[in-house]
Amino acid sequence: MVLAVSWRAVPADREQVEKERFAARENTLRIENIAEERLRESDEQRRLFEQLDRLERKIDLLRERLEGHQETSGTPFRKVWMRLSESRAVLRLDAGEDEDLPGEGLVALALLLPGDPSPVELLARAGGRQELPGGLLAVNLDFEVVGAGDRDRLARMLFQLERRSRSVKQ
Repeated sequence: MVLAVSWRAVPADREQVEKERFAARENTLRIENIAEERLRESDEQRRLFEQLDRLERKIDLLRERLEGHQETSGTPFRKVWMRLSESRAVLRLDAGEDEDLPGEGLVALALLLPGDPSPVELLARAGGRQELPGGLLAVNLDFEVVGAGDRDRLARMLFQLERRSRSVKQ
């Protein structure tokens, strides 16, 4: 499958900081989810107003996250062929595209899933490279830290793709 992917290498001395940043992001998402649950308990009119407000904030947040991701990582999203599961991915790149993707070490990834406006962010450990025919390079990535919500989104997308491939075969 071809997905839009962005990555940046995490230096060994910054791995713990990156994991803590990821955990802080997860805590923020949990707090937002709790706040959303409390809003659902309100009356209908207030709920509609709050939904509109949340949608506006999500659009603004998405725009900020995509712009911020590109600024902090220095790498834009690129369309990359990949084999994907819930715990690992294999990226196939042109040999010249991998300037900041290590053969080993921690990598911060962001995946844009089909039909999903916000990227799935995760930390993965690069487990080696393999040269392929035609000037291609395969990079193996084992996911180390995936947020709970992101893990669910990834699992749903993989399930839908599996269902589609089964219906095409029949």
